[in-house]
Amino acid sequence: MSRRCRRREETAESLDLLLDTICNMFGLFIFVAMLVALIASVRAQEPTVEDPRRIEDARLAAARRERDEVAARLAALDPGALDEESRAAARFGQAVEDADLELAARRARLAALQAALDEQDLLERGAESERPLLEVEVSRLEDELRSIRATREVSVRTPRRRELADRVPAQLVVARGRAYLLNDWSDPAAHPCDSWSTWNPQAVDPDRSISIIHYCWRAGGQHLERTAYLLPEGGVPVTDAARLERDREWRRAIATLDPARHVVSIKVSPDSFREFAAVRAAVAARGFLYDVAPTAIEPASFSYRDEILEGATTAQ
Repeated sequence: MSRRCRRREETAESLDLLLDTICNMFGLFIFVAMLVALIASVRAQEPTVEDPRRIEDARLAAARRERDEVAARLAALDPGALDEESRAAARFGQAVEDADLELAARRARLAALQAALDEQDLLERGAESERPLLEVEVSRLEDELRSIRATREVSVRTPRRRELADRVPAQLVVARGRAYLLNDWSDPAAHPCDSWSTWNPQAVDPDRSISIIHYCWRAGGQHLERTAYLLPEGGVPVTDAARLERDREWRRAIATLDPARHVVSIKVSPDSFREFAAVRAAVAARGFLYDVAPTAIEPASFSYRDEILEGATTAQ
């Protein structure tokens, strides 16, 4: 082998040794770095144990600083301002209580208004359902109003008394808002004295009523004293002429009289002057002559007294 070749081999071996040394050193550095990192991580996970005395000293210092701050604040406080703030706090507390009371009152009013609104809704629904009936009632009242106006505007005879021959007075008492035809005139052939003594049981209590005939001549002339006890629920209730004409009992009673023979003698109690207009209109509408006079009704017994004497029948 030549010297040059031998020299190249030695040089290659030397480089290999150097490379091995460098690799080993690099691996050692890596190992040391990994070891240092592992130790550092383990130490970081270990809890730090502090000195208890140092902890207590730190706490004591913090408490002293807090004490000093509180003392400084108390020293800086103004007693007058503190009292004013106390009074302001009391006022605010009272205002809060008043606001709570007002809120409760408003809630109560709101509940009452809601209840009233619900009731109003019910009333509106009820009124809507009753509307047809109300329309009928309004129509009826309008008819009655027209009838009352007609009653007030009816043309009546001049209130001048005149004597009539061959006419028999039939007493019609108006008291307590009711009309009472005292006698039964259903028999046209009966003598007037008999009819004046025969009571209408629908208007008068016949068992208590009295008719004293002093004399009664067929040729003319009579003297009777009578006391009629009216029935409180008898007779015919009077509201207006139109309704009176629709009353079945009124039509039955007035049908027993004859316009050509009878004069309706209307006796009006002071408590029934308002009903008199309707009775007069109903009597005049049937063509009767009538005579009107006030009368006194005994309030305790609800009785009517009169005296029938001989003489000519009068009418207005």
